[in-house]
Amino acid sequence: LRASKAMMEEIELDKLLAKLMRIVLENGGATRGLIMLEDKGKWLIEAEAETSNGRIEVQSTLGISPSNSNKLAESIANFLFRTNFFIVLDNATREGQFVNDPYLQTTGISSILCMPLINQGKLSGILYLENNLAKGAFTKQQAEVLNILSAEIAISINNARLYYNLNSIN
Repeated sequence: LRASKAMMEEIELDKLLAKLMRIVLENGGATRGLIMLEDKGKWLIEAEAETSNGRIEVQSTLGISPSNSNKLAESIANFLFRTNFFIVLDNATREGQFVNDPYLQTTGISSILCMPLINQGKLSGILYLENNLAKGAFTKQQAEVLNILSAEIAISINNARLYYNLNSIN
């Protein structure tokens, strides 16, 4: 409900992304997260959040290419770009098809949740979450709540982008 309310109240994209990242990290069991959005045929990291000393630090409107960032397991993001499948990994460095991803091997991150943000049947964004403190950090209940919210998140981001485009035209 809190996420829903925050999404309805905010129309500016950078503020919306910051609110979403805070809510998702607070309630999703993540220590770090990214939102990637499609822009003119390219996927860009537009928001990043990380917990540090009990506080959530958020950076939004980054515009960084995932392939040049070293901020995520690129093989997981590429898989989701192709398939739109919801991914939850409890021990990504030891099990499954992504174990050889250079980012996972370097950082040792094991708990990852990566989900599509679908708007009008089209992939419009990706929410990528990590927990570097525990294996199996993302519960089935957390994943279900985030999955339910994903459509609303996608719609809110689309509306904020439309608002931004309208303002820039005016």
